[in-house]
Amino acid sequence: MQKQGSLEDYSQLKNFLDQTLLQLGLVSARSKNTMSLFLQMSKLNEAVRFLDKIKDEDRLVVQQFYRVFRGLLKSYENNGIMSEVGLVSGFENLSDEYIVEIKEKLFKMTQGLTGLCNSIVNNTSVHLMWYFISPDQEDQQEMNSIVEYLSKTYQKKGLVKTYLDQEIFLKEMREYGLKQNPIIAFISCNNYNKQNEQIIDCIFNIQSLIQDHKDIKLQGLILQVDSEESFNQLKIFTQDISIKHEVTYDYFEIYNEVFKFMNPQEFRRVIPCDDINLYYHTIKEKFFKLHIDDFSKISMFDFEPERINLQNKLEQAIDIMKKRDIKVDKFILAPNMAQKLTNEISKQYQQSNKSEQKICEGILKLYTMESVGFYKFINGCLNTLNEDVVILIWDLVMMLRVALQKYDDTPYTKIQIQNAVAPKLFRGINLSQDYFNRIIKVGKIICLASFSSFTLSQDVALQFILQDENFSKDRASIIFEYEHKISTHNYPQRPKSVSQLSAYSKEQEYLLPPSYMFKIYKIDEPNNDFQFYKVYLTQGNQTSFQQN
Repeated sequence: MQKQGSLEDYSQLKNFLDQTLLQLGLVSARSKNTMSLFLQMSKLNEAVRFLDKIKDEDRLVVQQFYRVFRGLLKSYENNGIMSEVGLVSGFENLSDEYIVEIKEKLFKMTQGLTGLCNSIVNNTSVHLMWYFISPDQEDQQEMNSIVEYLSKTYQKKGLVKTYLDQEIFLKEMREYGLKQNPIIAFISCNNYNKQNEQIIDCIFNIQSLIQDHKDIKLQGLILQVDSEESFNQLKIFTQDISIKHEVTYDYFEIYNEVFKFMNPQEFRRVIPCDDINLYYHTIKEKFFKLHIDDFSKISMFDFEPERINLQNKLEQAIDIMKKRDIKVDKFILAPNMAQKLTNEISKQYQQSNKSEQKICEGILKLYTMESVGFYKFINGCLNTLNEDVVILIWDLVMMLRVALQKYDDTPYTKIQIQNAVAPKLFRGINLSQDYFNRIIKVGKIICLASFSSFTLSQDVALQFILQDENFSKDRASIIFEYEHKISTHNYPQRPKSVSQLSAYSKEQEYLLPPSYMFKIYKIDEPNNDFQFYKVYLTQGNQTSFQQN
């Protein structure tokens, strides 16, 4: 592979784009078409510059980028864009029709490059970075063995890379971090008594890096030492550091700790939106579309339990949760849960008389029933953020999602298209104080990963907080307040009123689909009059997270 030739071509194209954008900027105000061309050229320039973010030319993904990049560059030249938009002829003499034609070619080029960039980022979305301080030959062999295993196990989720130089380790942590890649870092030493200054120095440097660049997503730090005595010493030293970390003296624990990071062991009701990139890979795009897509063309009959082999898939999901000891409600893991839920859903289909609207009503009514446990099961699985589990229950998720969209609540809902602003909706929730401090901040975009109930009554939301088994004085109790912005475009995806289907109609319940995103615009601290946090929400921006 002629790597140097590719770099020369790349440099040539960057220079061309710089000069072209400069000239285009001078005439961009001439018409809407020239402005549109300028914006499209800027997008292409941004996609091309992705290569600047990749420093390690020996990586397979970089070789892939160079290989495909050469093809795209050839296409760029064959399309005649360099001559058509060249500096010799300038832009003053180009007709609007010709500018539109060039813009379409640029758009196709941008799509090609962006698709390539996204595939590279997605293939290495989590970075496992391992710095080993002066390993001996035996350590090196053990390290290589672990890296080989991790690379095979998590090849679709992340990139595993090793370092023997602290400076390079920290430099690349900064580079990957600023690209918004989630990072799991390891530091190992084989003689803590001699190397403790180096490991402590590295920990301090990582803390400084995180403080200087708060956008770096360091998910966790694993510190591995040589003995139980060293373990105890380092455990004491690190007890006050702010970075989430684990200390171990066993190589085997590295496997376990990585597994915990890559496969959540306990469910989360609320997560930062960018954390989705850490947990979902195969289904990430589908997951994000659960809120924004139109599902009205999908038939409820596509999800008849026998047709989708529902019971078998639910049993497999339960088996995974048991084997991996995922912390979910014991109700979900109860004997015959899969069979019981499948039978209840089958009844709704049998009693519908082939009416799709009756199926929608039946499925949603089933969801609201405490005794059946439908809502506990589906939301418990979604809140694990475990992709293997969610893939197995995906048909069940889609069944409820389509039912929610197709169900006609217009006779009952307070959210009407003629209203400029919808009524305020409330939700009560309890979080650990540490987790609250990390994710609940003004300007932060958060995601509710499962189907989520809100209510028209703040008092009802307060009761849910007090009745929650997680309620305690050392936890953060929160009232979310949300006003759904109504438009013709998003009206079909509005929160749906389901109280009329529920045995608890006084709860005035509205149901939102999974992946619902909110932006926090205000937080009221607890006070003497109101002893809970009040967090004010608007709709979050979905698009940017789909593209990450």
